[in-house]
Amino acid sequence: MFTLKESVTGAVQILVDTLMCEKPEGETTGFPEFDNLTRGMRRGCLTVLVSPPAQGKTAFALNIANHLIGKDPAVPVLYCSTHGHTELAFRLLTIASGADCSYDTDHGSEGLKRLTEVVTKVADCPLFFMDSRSTDEAFYGELAERQAEKHFGLVIVDPARMEHLPRLKKLAQDLDVPILALVSVEKRDTHIPELDLADAAISLSRDRMKAKFDDGTVPVTFVVIGNRFGMRGTCRMSFAPETMRFAEDRDESEPGSWGEKISFWQKILDRITGSRKKTRDQTVLRN
Repeated sequence: MFTLKESVTGAVQILVDTLMCEKPEGETTGFPEFDNLTRGMRRGCLTVLVSPPAQGKTAFALNIANHLIGKDPAVPVLYCSTHGHTELAFRLLTIASGADCSYDTDHGSEGLKRLTEVVTKVADCPLFFMDSRSTDEAFYGELAERQAEKHFGLVIVDPARMEHLPRLKKLAQDLDVPILALVSVEKRDTHIPELDLADAAISLSRDRMKAKFDDGTVPVTFVVIGNRFGMRGTCRMSFAPETMRFAEDRDESEPGSWGEKISFWQKILDRITGSRKKTRDQTVLRN
C-alpha cells in the first residue's frame, strides 16, 4: 500500500528524470527520446506495441534488436515470430546496412561493400529466432529453457494476440526478462481492456495520407498510452520504407523552456520531500 504523498513524489520524480534526460532504468531501444519517455523496458515487465496491420511494428522491433546486439557488450535477444527466420534476417540486414535487400535491387559496388561488412559483423551476434506459430504450453516451456540457457536481455513476441498478454506478463515476471509483444488491432478500437495488463502500452501509427519528407521518409507517431514506470506522451519519428530504418525527429523546443520546467518541478519535489539537495546543472539539458 502506498500513501498519496509517496505516489505523488514518485510521479514528480519520474517527470524530473524525464525532463533532465536521466538514464532510463530499463533496456534501451536506440531511440533516446523514445527511451526517455518510456524509461526503458524493465526486467520482469511486459511492453505492448499496438497498431493496425502493416504500420511498421516488425520493422521497429528489428531496429531495437539491431541496436541491442550491436552494443558493447552485446545484449542477447530472442525473437519469437510467425515470420520465417530467413525473412527476418533479410530485414535485419537491410536495417543494419542501410541497403535495400530486395531481389531486384541494384546495390552497386558501395552497396555490396556495406552488405558484405554487415554480414560479417552480425554473423556471430547474439540474436536468436524461435517459431511462435504454436503458442501452447510447450512453446512457453521451451522459451523458459532458452532463457535459462542464453540469459536474454529482451524477448520479442511477434505477433501476439490479446489473449496471450496475461501469460506473457507472468512469463516476464517468472523469467525476470523484459518482453516486447507486438499486437495488431483494428483502427476502430478505442479502448482495449487487455492493455491494462501491460507495464507499458504504446501505439504506432503511420499516416500514409501525409506527404513524405524531402528525403523520402514518412512521418510516424508513437503514443505512450499507459506506463507504470514513466510518462505518457508522444514521440515522433520518420520511417524509411526502403531501408526499414526509423529515426527520431529533432526536438525543436527552446532550451530555456526546459530549464524552467525542470526548475519548477524540482522545487515541487523538494517541497514534498523536504529536500534542498542541489541537482546537476540544469542548463545543459539535451544533446
